[in-house]
Amino acid sequence: MHYDHVVLGGLTLLAILPVVVPSASVQTADPVTTRFRAWYRKFRVGKARYDARVLNPMLLRGNEADVKNLFRVLERKWKRRANGAPEGMQIQSMLLRALSQRSAAKSVRAALHGRFMVGIVPVEAPGDVVAWNHKEPELAARLIGPLTRIYGRQFRSTLENFCRGREPALIVASAEQLMRMRAGESFLSIGRGVQWLNEESHLRDLGRYLSSMASTDKVSQGQVDYIADIGARRLTTEADPLVKERLLQFLLELRSRRTVPFLISELDKTRGIMMGTRAYPTSTTFYLTAVNEALRDLTGFWGSASKPEGWKKWFETTQRTMQLKPKKLVPYANRGFFGIPVRGRHVLFLIDASDHMKGKAGVVNQATKMDRMREGLRRAVGELDPEARFNVMLYSEAVRRLESRPLGLRRDRLAKLDKMLNRVRAGGPPLLLSALQLGLEGRGRPTQTKTWRSVDEVFVLAAGSPVSEPYVILRKVGEWNLKRSARINAVFLGTVEKAMKTKREVKRGRSYGAVDFLQRLAVQNGGRFLVRQ
Repeated sequence: MHYDHVVLGGLTLLAILPVVVPSASVQTADPVTTRFRAWYRKFRVGKARYDARVLNPMLLRGNEADVKNLFRVLERKWKRRANGAPEGMQIQSMLLRALSQRSAAKSVRAALHGRFMVGIVPVEAPGDVVAWNHKEPELAARLIGPLTRIYGRQFRSTLENFCRGREPALIVASAEQLMRMRAGESFLSIGRGVQWLNEESHLRDLGRYLSSMASTDKVSQGQVDYIADIGARRLTTEADPLVKERLLQFLLELRSRRTVPFLISELDKTRGIMMGTRAYPTSTTFYLTAVNEALRDLTGFWGSASKPEGWKKWFETTQRTMQLKPKKLVPYANRGFFGIPVRGRHVLFLIDASDHMKGKAGVVNQATKMDRMREGLRRAVGELDPEARFNVMLYSEAVRRLESRPLGLRRDRLAKLDKMLNRVRAGGPPLLLSALQLGLEGRGRPTQTKTWRSVDEVFVLAAGSPVSEPYVILRKVGEWNLKRSARINAVFLGTVEKAMKTKREVKRGRSYGAVDFLQRLAVQNGGRFLVRQ
């Protein structure tokens, strides 16, 4: 018995089943097996593609030897496609879904469990606590769901051990399954995982799972406060400003009264840093705004980020009677600019108005791209802090500005924005480079206080690849943004499948699709990237 390698959709997967050659003395096959074998003969020589109507019934009810043989074929076929493809991702998803069904053969499920357990690696933990990592964490995280469906609460101790480990993908995947089985006794094991998470989606999801479990009678308020204290201490010691903002989101999901005085002290400390030096980084301003927004969300009191003493006086008079506000039920995709919070004080929106913006936004959302753009931009502007200033630029064959002066628009002039958005029509080539140059190199006029106002946050909305070479744009933006240090966020409007089709070869052997380019643009400039339909 031995194990072979399988590559499915770009993920190298050790075959979970022993290689068995079907016996020649197989009894008369049923219709499911007969249909599968006819497809199989074509598939193995490259004359047939993935067909759910054939494979799903086969994996759920078919001959076990044929199922094992399929793994052998996938090994050879997908090794040659190591970069992955939508077809391979579909097969991978289908296999995991099928193997999680109770109708799968017991030996198949046992092999799946054995392959999962053989990669476990114990890690050090304080006291006598058992903690695990895995040699192949991404694979293990994908298999946790099917295995939990097979073994149920018998799998709980395994999930808790992964939560005590230090692998983010395993912590979040295990926490989700423990939440689904309502294992309130695992609350503390899950919550301690916040010490090892950095990604926004991981911290947000972990907070959501803990919040859901906190509503059960198995979790006390003292346990919630204990995990909130762990998150608050991590926030104090964390050096990365982006991770600090993500930890704030975790604390908002958990919602503990103990968080409020801690955030007020953070607000006071951060404001003191800004007042004590002129050369503070832009990220400090973003963090100050994020802390103030978190306090408003928790308490409902509309304090100012620039006046921490107002928060202190309010808390001194209300700390005994204060009640936390219920969590906002607004979907994340509807907050800020298409789900990305707007934290800058001087914000610039660069909006695609080229030929790429023609047509529907996606398969699920049947609104036009222009309508989605108008809706998202109006919402983002409406949620801006009253003290913030912003401007809008539409780019196609030319760059059109809402105001001649950078950042010259205030919230009381929304009528002008509506008029501009209603008048614009999609058409022409996307000259994104010109828009970025105008936005980042242009300088504001002195205000009455004789200080220069500059852009500190940029939002780029695009529905396709720009005219200029992507690597040229990335290099130029790096030069223009070197001293300014503006955070640049990017949103791709449309489906990922369509974005991948726009990939094209460029000079020096580089190949960027629209999604690749926008993601690089955001990451290199400290921002976030999302795909929206």
